[in-house]
Amino acid sequence: MLFSHSPSCTLTSDEAHRLSALRQYNILGTAKDSQFDDITQIASCLTGCPIALITFIDETRIWIKSSQGMDLSEVPRESSLCAMTIGGKELFEIPDTLQDPRTFEHAMVLQAPFIRYYAGVPLTTPDGFNIGTLCVLDYIPRQLETGQATALYGLARRILDQLETQRSFEQLSRIIDGSQDGFWDWDMVSGYIHTSDSFAHMLGYLPEEIPPSLAGWDKLIHPVDKEKVESLFFEALEEGQDHHTFEYRFRAKDGSWRWVLDRGKVIKRDKEGKPLLASGTYTDVDSRVRTEMALFKSRKELAKSLDVISRNHNLLNGLRDIQDVFIASPDNREAFDQLLKLLLDFTGSEYGFIGEVLHSDKGLPYLKTHAQTNISWDEATRKFYEENAPGGLEFTNLKTLFGVVMTSGDVVISNSPGTDPRRGGLPPGHPPLDRFLGIPIKVGGQFVGMVGLANRSGGYDRSVVNEVKPILATYGNLISARRERIKRELAEKRAQQASTNARRAAEKANSAKDAFLATMSHEIRTPMNGVVGMADLLSNDPAFPECYTDHIKVIRDSSLSLLSIIDDVLDFSKIESGHLSLDIIPCSVSDIVVAVCSNFSAMVKEKRLILNSRVDAAVPDLVSLDPTRVRQVLMNLVGNAVKFSSNRPGITAEVAVDVSICDSAGQKPVLTFCIVDNGIGMSPDTIENLSKPFSQADNSITRRFGGTGLGLSITRSLLQLMGGQLSFESALDKGSRFTACIPIKEDTNDDGLEDIDLYGVNCLFIAKGDEKYPELVSQLKSAGINVVVAPDLAAVQQQVETGSDWVILRFVDETKPDVKHLLDDFAGLTNLRQVVIAEGRRHEPRIVGDDIVILDAESLSRGVLLRSIAIAVNRSSPQVHWGNSYTAINSSVLPLAASGDAASILIAEDDAVNRQVITRQLELLGFTAEIAVNGEEALAKWRTGNFELLLADLHMPIMDGYSLAKAIRREEPSGQHLPILAFTANALKGEMKKALRVGMDGYLTKPIQIAQLRAALLEWLPSCRDHSS
Repeated sequence: MLFSHSPSCTLTSDEAHRLSALRQYNILGTAKDSQFDDITQIASCLTGCPIALITFIDETRIWIKSSQGMDLSEVPRESSLCAMTIGGKELFEIPDTLQDPRTFEHAMVLQAPFIRYYAGVPLTTPDGFNIGTLCVLDYIPRQLETGQATALYGLARRILDQLETQRSFEQLSRIIDGSQDGFWDWDMVSGYIHTSDSFAHMLGYLPEEIPPSLAGWDKLIHPVDKEKVESLFFEALEEGQDHHTFEYRFRAKDGSWRWVLDRGKVIKRDKEGKPLLASGTYTDVDSRVRTEMALFKSRKELAKSLDVISRNHNLLNGLRDIQDVFIASPDNREAFDQLLKLLLDFTGSEYGFIGEVLHSDKGLPYLKTHAQTNISWDEATRKFYEENAPGGLEFTNLKTLFGVVMTSGDVVISNSPGTDPRRGGLPPGHPPLDRFLGIPIKVGGQFVGMVGLANRSGGYDRSVVNEVKPILATYGNLISARRERIKRELAEKRAQQASTNARRAAEKANSAKDAFLATMSHEIRTPMNGVVGMADLLSNDPAFPECYTDHIKVIRDSSLSLLSIIDDVLDFSKIESGHLSLDIIPCSVSDIVVAVCSNFSAMVKEKRLILNSRVDAAVPDLVSLDPTRVRQVLMNLVGNAVKFSSNRPGITAEVAVDVSICDSAGQKPVLTFCIVDNGIGMSPDTIENLSKPFSQADNSITRRFGGTGLGLSITRSLLQLMGGQLSFESALDKGSRFTACIPIKEDTNDDGLEDIDLYGVNCLFIAKGDEKYPELVSQLKSAGINVVVAPDLAAVQQQVETGSDWVILRFVDETKPDVKHLLDDFAGLTNLRQVVIAEGRRHEPRIVGDDIVILDAESLSRGVLLRSIAIAVNRSSPQVHWGNSYTAINSSVLPLAASGDAASILIAEDDAVNRQVITRQLELLGFTAEIAVNGEEALAKWRTGNFELLLADLHMPIMDGYSLAKAIRREEPSGQHLPILAFTANALKGEMKKALRVGMDGYLTKPIQIAQLRAALLEWLPSCRDHSS
């Protein structure tokens, strides 16, 4: 048929907008409409064509809204003649389909129904979009006359007019439904009233239940409103007003009355101005009107309360001011004075009082006033009032009206006090008492005070009591607050006194403890100075028989062990009292570890243990921490590991010290010291006692290994003081692992290596499978050294023959390697130097022959290793000081002073043994000294002598070391400064600072070993430094 595919069809250029315009009419898919059927019938009659169609075209189909002569509802769109029609604005006509090349082969032309003619006009919207067609078809060829074509155009416009009307009506219906308002039309000639369904629904009726005439509406409008509405409406009409707005009530179906807003307009009048037609809307305003009515009622009731609120406003403000005054100054009576004035003003009373009810020793109540009206009537009462009122007047006579209040706890109202049998009478001259009101004040059921008012015009009744309840409650709160404050202050004073007593007792106990510890330290160290000093002297005396060397060593080691126990006790005391402080300085972690391990060399050798240490290459050369306390921590942990480790059948005892660093983003780097042993270990039951002071794993440990049991407690406390922590794990007969973590700050100051450039140095490392070589290679590469690992000497010789300069790094299993043998290994090669790692514990590298530097394996650290390489390649001198060393200075060196060149030293010491020891020590070092047995004698010798150094004991009779130092500094000529070193057995905290404050330069703690003395002389005597160099 003619609606099927045709290759010559075209579509509109703006199809999307056309389809949008089509859908606005909501016509697709709707039922056929008789109005449109009339149009197709007219079109068929006008044109004489048996078939007439009204079609609308969407994306895929041609939808037939009305048809005449053909029964169709829709066909596929594709490219039909209708689609061609909407492609233009004019009549689209094919007079003979068999003669038109666009249709002559079409099936519906060649077959039934044999269509031979088509004509169609587009249905164009006001916006110019063609949304469909009005077309006619015939079985014979034909052509429309001009009038017929014009008629088709008119019918097409009528179709669009009808669509527009229907769309407007639908829009209006939607607006009406959305607004939920009702609409009405009133034919004022016939009296007919039409209302919308929404109005009926508004009142709960069905649409057909709303009467269509004005007469029926009389029953719907509220009788009270009807007359007023009619009067206003017809009055407006007579005055020529077209608009009106009324609110009145309609009866709902449920019998209730609902308020409705009526807004109307006269829309048609006759020539004489008589209204013919009016329209308007009904809006449901029931909720609003009722809310407004309720609000009006509330406002009316509120207005009644305004007087009360206004009256109470001053009362509330007054109470607030009274509370503010009381809070600001609870001891000031101003708050009570204001409260009494407020009571008098509020009640209209002439005078009164407020007071607190207290009880005498006999339990009888009495009244003490906080405020009262001055009613003095003569000089005596005026003077009495002025003297006693500020502190409160006391009334104890209970046979009065206010006495009845205190004894009964009830309100007393007396409007005729003169004849009231409860009265107690008034003193002569007292102002007349015409009316009286006494009110008890109770807080939590407890009678705490009362109010007395007098001479109110009109008298008193219970209503007055109710009106002043806020004032009474406020006064009760003030009394309670005052009592609580007094109670709290008393408790605070008692607690403060108890705290003061406890603090004084604690201070006294601490002072006693400190004095005891100072005395203990002094009394033990003083004789120990003689023991250790004499042992030192004997061990350094060439004339002493060698066979007694071991005996002297036992004496010396036992003495130092005893001193270690004393130091533990003193350190624990400092930690416990919080007096221990840190001395943070840049120092070498490697040197600390080496020094600690070296201190245990004799014990390790004696017990035949293996003690290894490793410092990770990532650990900086210098870090900022307290080296003394870190060394103390390691001495405790390594000492325990060595102490509790020993060889067992099939097991070689080993102790390992491993140091690493953990650097977390945004946090301080953390040094980790891990001490592992395979010693006796501990069971879980004994581990929990480890960190308790004066305790070990069990008592048998103390008997077998000794010790105070303070080591780990001190260690943990020291680590906490440094911001670190201690953790440990252990298994019985398996060993233990102790880990100490310390936050550090990497020191950026000169570490002793920055002046040495090792970049580009070639190093051949003979590994021989040594387990340490990856770590050593890492340390070398970190300094910019080119490292080649060789398995043996042959591989080294091949590499060296390449012609470059090389440093050979190798291990030898000897304490004193044969230099000749070392040179023979590379005879004939002139382009290399050797760094040899041998057995031993010495800290510094040594040059032992041409191009050979030796360092010791057990004291190996990154700094020592790189220093040795630098010495081998002539980039550093072996005399340069490197890092911080904690190794004791060897005392068996040459004396510091030659005979006759010795500096003059003055010694102030009251103990004869100590004088003998220090004199002999100085003699070994090449010095002689003058002796003074107390500070006074030393001061006299200084005044007449010429000394370069003073060694002064701090605690001496007659004049102690502090007073001696003060006197010398006071008398010392300008430009001169005598070095004064404190020389004492007191090792408690505070001694050094006190000594420095009074003018001393240094501090030596007894017992003093000769090595320590030698170091002090080197530091403070210039002549010693000159001789030593």
